[in-house]
Amino acid sequence: MGYNKTQPIAKIEGATYDQIVPYLGDIISKSNAAVISEQDLQSALDIFRNNANLKNYQITTYVYDSLARMKMTTPPTGIRMIYQYDTAGRLEKIEDENGKLLKKYQYNTGH
Repeated sequence: MGYNKTQPIAKIEGATYDQIVPYLGDIISKSNAAVISEQDLQSALDIFRNNANLKNYQITTYVYDSLARMKMTTPPTGIRMIYQYDTAGRLEKIEDENGKLLKKYQYNTGH
């Protein structure tokens, strides 16, 4: 659990907690930091996900924005999904790391 125990930062499938706990310290401390760039946190998560000692597990990592909204997920395939929100804070679209549109949301705001 990261972000001061408010949000998950990684889902590790196929491992017990005892098997992964030695590798969690850096990503937890970075996600709990009062000031850290998204790039620094993502770098720490990439290092965690690519750790040779964890290669037999399916790892998905998560990054959130300052409003605790999902900002980015990286599944075991390594293809990042980036979440973008409209000015009302609603999920607007999901793109891959190359800007390819994966899903677009439209909201009916009429009454």
